[in-house]
Amino acid sequence: MVLDLEETPILNSIEINGRLSFVQDGTNVHLRSKQIFVRAGEFFIGSEETPFAAEALITLHGMQDEVTLDLSGSISAGNKILATTGRVLFYGQPRTR
Repeated sequence: MVLDLEETPILNSIEINGRLSFVQDGTNVHLRSKQIFVRAGEFFIGSEETPFAAEALITLHGMQDEVTLDLSGSISAGNKILATTGRVLFYGQPRTR
């Protein structure tokens, strides 16, 4: 799936079991969620060959006492979290300094 929204609503959680990537057409993308779990999938922003040229922003929302991400019955990962057991690759433009 390609995320092509300039700004998402605040999502409760995203579980990625396939592939999520940001659109590569010059659009700034702002992903807003309380939890992001790349479980059995891939989350890509840009690539080594084609770094993301626009602004990519990920904001994790929530309060400390909100529902946490449970990875199993006995493991709590917390909240306001980007967790991965899959693959996460972010490529942006090279820094000049």
